[in-house]
Amino acid sequence: MISFNRGKNAIFQAIQRGFPKSGINIIHRNISSIHNDKNNRWLKISFIDGNYGIFPYVWLRDTSLESSTYSISDSMKARNLMMRDFDVEVVPESLKFDKEKNELKIFWPGNIESW
Repeated sequence: MISFNRGKNAIFQAIQRGFPKSGINIIHRNISSIHNDKNNRWLKISFIDGNYGIFPYVWLRDTSLESSTYSISDSMKARNLMMRDFDVEVVPESLKFDKEKNELKIFWPGNIESW
């Protein structure tokens, strides 16, 4: 499972519970390895079950639900970052993977952290 600091905001709690009304179920997987492919500008995350995912930097940054990008409350989610201001060439400054907690933390320019 990629944990996104569950207690930090309500949207991640909802995501981790799934979307019962839509019929979407969230699958949690344990991470076995993370490969930062700087040439292709993505992370390849391999899971213990043998599957893997490719996650482009720009997608990871755009979907980072932190306060400078989104306003999140129980009643709404609103985008703060306008696409004209979004850096599509964004590159993570660093990554931190906590194997015990199975959490990946990404540090972006501008003091922005994603879980």
